[in-house]
Amino acid sequence: MSDKPSAAIKLGRRAGRVADVRLAVWQTCDWIRILWHPSAYNGEDARRLPLCLEPSEAARAELAGFEKALVAQLASRTVADPKIFGRLLTTQDMESRFVSCLKKSTRGNPFIKLKLCLDRVWLMSGQCGLLIEVTDLMLKDEEPQRCSQLLPLRDHRLQSVLLSRPNGQLTRAGQFFFGLTGRRPPNRQFDEAQPLIRDGASDYILMRGGTRKLVRTLQPNGQYHVTKLGKAFFKDKYTEWLAHVPVIIRGRRRNGNPYERHDYLPVITLELGLSRQNDAWSEAQIARNVKEAVLRQLGQPGEGEPIYMISGEVYILHPTNEWAYRSATSSSPETRSSLVPPRQLAELLKLPLQEVLEDFNSICPGNWQQRGVSPAEIRTFCVWRNAPMFYADCRGRLLDSFQPTEKEERAVAFTSWNGHAFFYRSARAVASCDESEQRPRYRQLRRDTPVPEFKDWQPWDGEIASGYFWTEDIRGVRADLLAQGHHPKVSMRGLCEWSSLRLRVRGGADCVIRELCKDAAVLQQWTERLGVPYRGQRLAGASLEVFLHLLQGKREDTRSRREELLAQQQGMCKLCGAPIGLGTFEIDHVIPVSQSFAGQQLELQALCLECHRTKTSLEGNHSTTLESRFCRFVYQNYAASPRLPPLVFQLQKWDDSRPCQGIDVRRCRKNGLANARFPLPVFSLLDCIVPTEEGKLADLTWVELPCDRRKGVLAGLAKWSHFKWSLDAAAHVDQHCLEQVLERMEQNWPEGEEHYAKLAINSLVGLFARNLELVYSMKTSNHEVDGEGCSWRQTFTDSAGKRHWDHIFVTELLSNSSYRPIHDYIMGAEYVAVARIRQALAEVPKRYLKSIKTDCLVMQDVPKKHRPAVERLLQMSHRDGTPVYRYEEVAGLKGQYREPSMEAEPIRAKPSWRRVEDPVEHCLDGESLLLTGFPGTGKTHLAKKIVEALREHGDTVHIITKTHAAVQNVGLGAQTADHWVRRNVRDGHCSATWLVIEELTQLDTPLWADIACLSLNKKIRFLLLGDFRQLPAVLDSFAGAEVCKELKDSQLLHDLAGGWCHELSERWRFDERIFEFLTWLRVDEPEQVPLLEAVREARRRFPRRGEPDVSLVISHAKRLQINERENRRLAPADALLVQYEARGAEGTFLTVEAVEGDVVRLESGQCFAGPELLNTPGFAAPSPTLRFKG
Repeated sequence: MSDKPSAAIKLGRRAGRVADVRLAVWQTCDWIRILWHPSAYNGEDARRLPLCLEPSEAARAELAGFEKALVAQLASRTVADPKIFGRLLTTQDMESRFVSCLKKSTRGNPFIKLKLCLDRVWLMSGQCGLLIEVTDLMLKDEEPQRCSQLLPLRDHRLQSVLLSRPNGQLTRAGQFFFGLTGRRPPNRQFDEAQPLIRDGASDYILMRGGTRKLVRTLQPNGQYHVTKLGKAFFKDKYTEWLAHVPVIIRGRRRNGNPYERHDYLPVITLELGLSRQNDAWSEAQIARNVKEAVLRQLGQPGEGEPIYMISGEVYILHPTNEWAYRSATSSSPETRSSLVPPRQLAELLKLPLQEVLEDFNSICPGNWQQRGVSPAEIRTFCVWRNAPMFYADCRGRLLDSFQPTEKEERAVAFTSWNGHAFFYRSARAVASCDESEQRPRYRQLRRDTPVPEFKDWQPWDGEIASGYFWTEDIRGVRADLLAQGHHPKVSMRGLCEWSSLRLRVRGGADCVIRELCKDAAVLQQWTERLGVPYRGQRLAGASLEVFLHLLQGKREDTRSRREELLAQQQGMCKLCGAPIGLGTFEIDHVIPVSQSFAGQQLELQALCLECHRTKTSLEGNHSTTLESRFCRFVYQNYAASPRLPPLVFQLQKWDDSRPCQGIDVRRCRKNGLANARFPLPVFSLLDCIVPTEEGKLADLTWVELPCDRRKGVLAGLAKWSHFKWSLDAAAHVDQHCLEQVLERMEQNWPEGEEHYAKLAINSLVGLFARNLELVYSMKTSNHEVDGEGCSWRQTFTDSAGKRHWDHIFVTELLSNSSYRPIHDYIMGAEYVAVARIRQALAEVPKRYLKSIKTDCLVMQDVPKKHRPAVERLLQMSHRDGTPVYRYEEVAGLKGQYREPSMEAEPIRAKPSWRRVEDPVEHCLDGESLLLTGFPGTGKTHLAKKIVEALREHGDTVHIITKTHAAVQNVGLGAQTADHWVRRNVRDGHCSATWLVIEELTQLDTPLWADIACLSLNKKIRFLLLGDFRQLPAVLDSFAGAEVCKELKDSQLLHDLAGGWCHELSERWRFDERIFEFLTWLRVDEPEQVPLLEAVREARRRFPRRGEPDVSLVISHAKRLQINERENRRLAPADALLVQYEARGAEGTFLTVEAVEGDVVRLESGQCFAGPELLNTPGFAAPSPTLRFKG
């Protein structure tokens, strides 16, 4: 109890309906206010709503005292005015008629049973009752969403503000909001966000008064008749529909043979927008309207008239095939299921059905027994009963859960399907479900596919069995399986493309049915010739598999170069300088072979065994790839920006009765890679966008051109003043490597199938432009309202004529990797080749230039006097001798096309670093931080304090560092960075809300590339610890090149830390004189002390000469030499030296008391034989020899 006012019980002067007293008696922490607001008893407009609450001991005592005082005051008031209750009531009458709100359930638990009115509190006929208004109870946001309107707020203390009440009346905040924004306020007659109530062929809605009104009726002709009320209800309800146009694709192969295939073309490919249709219309009406709108935008094409042309293929509208439509849904209706849930809950919880029904009467507004209940209302029931609740979908994904601190009922687990709720007998059935699907997902590391080779597949004969099968008509197979009662899982390539069907087989592996690629036989021969197994991929997938396989560098036999390397390094290890011989060193690749490219010259070095082992253990496992990796800032400003459009547009009108000539770029996209003039850039996450320097052309340059009304290549050239920003890549792939790979791909096609060479390269380039971050999945049901959270919805008819609903889910994976640079590289070469055509034909008047088709300039009626300009173009050739251009008769451009343009948001410079005064409070406020400082300033200690505070706050904190030694030093469940990245980011899921990175300078670029992907998820915060004066990662490399850029200067560090930093300067450990000297040096700062001056000052401050007692920060070879010399110097003349080279735990020391023959006695009293001591776990020496006394 809190805020209890004095003299709380007061009655109004007037009785009945006009009584206006609404004073709070007491207020609890659950926001329950007891009010007195009587209306006339038996009032027709009184809306009754029962409610049950479980009070605390203090609440029960307060209610009992209040009821007693209320009875006394009511009795005294009725004596003065008998009209209040219709007749005079004495105190005894009031006590006998007063119905206490304090009840006891069948379980013996006390609870409050109340009667509420949404409009006004009412008195039951012939009795008096306690009147209570609930202003905010349990699920605060659930109820207002159904009848009221909330405005979400960004303030963490106040999540939302109420704009309108359940009756549609605006609050003061609502009046201010709608007056300020000019938006239309909510309707006072009905809730515009309520779902429809289906009754036969008619749909109804509930008015705010509770009555049900008709809005539309389905007519026999398949169209809806919408009432006047329905037109008002559906006025602002629209859904976007995507049409897939059936097309016939015709083309001609290189050998001259024509080909034709049927497919569906999304309207977005035709640069047409989605069609916005009103929800009041039926599916037949929507399909007709969408089709008419698309045909109207295409110019009403006739039979055989092309609607799209690209890469030599002509797309013609199919005259008979049906169109496909998909609706984009922002939300799905709630799943409702009549009285079955209350019966099942009563059976599950062992409660009387009537008690459960009364609970739902209190929870659900309106006539819920006809419309059913929603999952949100089942959740509310479980919250009231303190029963754990788990709501999962049929995909094993946990959609919602409630787990109270004190469980009073058994757990309730259920799912919904086909408009019905299904309850599990035990909640253990959903124990394996988690909320991982609700968390952001990351693109997984590319792994070996489990699909067997195509030669092991079998043709589909209709019998379900374990294995892989192929079919030419995958949609027909699915229709047959659905008609037989089987529901195969559909794997999707895109919104309209299926790749396979999967069925479970009891006691065996799954039955997988994949669509047969029409080119499977040719592709199988081609891939086998190149040593790549064929697994049924289509042309683009097989081309990428072969391309990456051939691009991978191969390990060569280096044994013949051992003596040469040893002589070059003068018999010393390249890293530590230790003396090495022919049998005591390993040949190491400076750049790992796994990151190298075919034909790349790899640098070798000779390393001692210890350095080779250390370097190998610190190198990450990253294979060769052309994918670039970006930090968040570069990814958002480049990789996520609009892509380069193809050059397909019309310059002038042309006469289709006369022939056209065209100057075409031969094998444009293949030569853009094989005969490029510059190496191909591969960007790393340390590459930054910087202002452009005049005269320095970077790999990528942002150009801001003024508006020019001339089209395409007719516009003027860019100047240096137009170049604003530049981006240079850390790695480059030599164009000769690409040339050799592409040449091998083209030379190995089977005889008579050489025309596939061009198709393979073009499909490969198209795959580079594909968005790999979108994953499509399908869930099929027999009810439209299933598929909560789906993005698209369509129908599918099986072979028996039954209609099914396909709910398509689109999941966007977070990834900072992209093939965008290589695609832009090729498209840029294509742009330049076309621009050269226009430059060479500058003397040709513009009226003869009709259109541009990708890489071809179409001309018509060009006079013969301009033929020499064309001949000069045809004489141009690549470095391998192949001609660049060809001149031939071509078809004119047909169809509707927009002038290509590219617009992007301007790049804004990143703000400078901001200092933080209190790191702990800063992190608790949910902000990332970069924490730096000299050794001994307490970085790790402060980080532990922050981690403990964050975990107490409820955050999930993961700690990573590079080495196992640092993991042991940090503790708190820290992990090595390689292990953590492999188990989290590369596996596609990360449950952490905070990631702490210790010793950040030791992480290499491939590790940072994966960690940078997490920065795309703005819910994850980072705490970065380190000292940039320490040495960076050993031999850092990326994409076959050494990384020379500094982490501290990168935009990645600013992205991860959010621009916040704090530097520790107070010494907590470390020698004071050495600490002061280090801070005086100002290493890696603008005020850094010159080397000669630093040496002179060091000798002045530390004048002692000679050998140190302990040597720690020196190379491995020097440490071996010094330790051996010091052991011999410190050993007595009669000491026994035993050579010891076994590995042991670091930091373990032992003292030998005596050696008696083969028995060694330690100072602790333990005795060991010589070999036994050396093999005992836990004992080791810090030097190569053991020194014994005696």
